[in-house]
Amino acid sequence: MVHRSFAQTSGACDLHRAEVIAAQQVLPEALTCINEALPKLSAEESWSLGEGFRVRGDIFAMSGDLTSARADYDQAYALGWDAEPGNAVLLFETGDLDGALAALDRALQGTSWFHLQRRGNLLVNAACIAARGGRSDQTSIYLKEIDAQLERWRQPATQALIAETKAALCRPGDPNGNRLLLLARQLWTSAGVDYHAARVRLQIASALLRSGDVSGAKVEITAAERSARHLGSRRLEEEAATLRNGFSRECQSIVDGSGQELNL
Repeated sequence: MVHRSFAQTSGACDLHRAEVIAAQQVLPEALTCINEALPKLSAEESWSLGEGFRVRGDIFAMSGDLTSARADYDQAYALGWDAEPGNAVLLFETGDLDGALAALDRALQGTSWFHLQRRGNLLVNAACIAARGGRSDQTSIYLKEIDAQLERWRQPATQALIAETKAALCRPGDPNGNRLLLLARQLWTSAGVDYHAARVRLQIASALLRSGDVSGAKVEITAAERSARHLGSRRLEEEAATLRNGFSRECQSIVDGSGQELNL
């Protein structure tokens, strides 16, 4: 655990550190860090306080506290900041596809340094949400801009979301979908973003189970559970448990050639 002092670090430093820790290390530590940053930002750089609430909203969302995430995203907007793409992801995950895409489209119209700097991240999240929501025509619009400027979007995290988007466009049972998800997992892992690597592992596990590859799914679920415990993400732990338990019940009725039940 890193020891911090109010006098030793600025609010901006704590803010950046919290975002990095949330993606790569431990969510409770990231939450502590951002909670230390917020009062400093208020005193030192009040213009960036909205960014602090955006980052804390993302941490809450990854942890599984969606109510607190929503409150922080709303607070970021109230301060004149932009809470994307986390706000849009939360809207989509709670059933509001149209609201999610509208929020990202508004952000993509922005011309501030924040919007221009994060345009690639906004585009790939919009593409991924549209693809997962079955909006292939809308997905193509986002991907067209991305493909036209590929040199700008070489970051592993951006490439991972592109792979997830293309996987979502594949028809059920298409082996290319699994290959793209495996690529996304590898890219998230190479970027050191443990939360998203584990999230994709659960997508892969679900696809493997649908195809009958129980042993492969078990490997992915177990790895995702290990990452979830390390990160302190109750959300990922619950999703992994739901996936494991749901298919365990289904697999209890399946018997292989030697008379042994197949269990997760």
